[in-house]
Amino acid sequence: MPAAAQAPDSTYLPPPEVIEFIEDYLQNTEGEGDFDFNTLFEELAFFQDNPIDLNRATERDLLDLRLLSDVQIVNLISYRQQAGPLLAVYELQVIPGFDLP
Repeated sequence: MPAAAQAPDSTYLPPPEVIEFIEDYLQNTEGEGDFDFNTLFEELAFFQDNPIDLNRATERDLLDLRLLSDVQIVNLISYRQQAGPLLAVYELQVIPGFDLP
């Protein structure tokens, strides 16, 4: 009989933002081949453990993150070039294409 710490937790659900991200991702990649949840979770876990600096991130870095649209990436880089480094994460709200959520 497994110890309590080893018992599988069949009630685990990822946080709502992770579920929403996966749903959005699947809608945007529909018909583009097989989807591998393991790869996606590994990528998300990597960025959770190694957050990127939005003030230094290149276009490639932002594309690899797979959380932003092409328009958001272009607008973020343009905003940084015009206004300088972001001072707070809340400043993202003033960039076209970004909102509070």
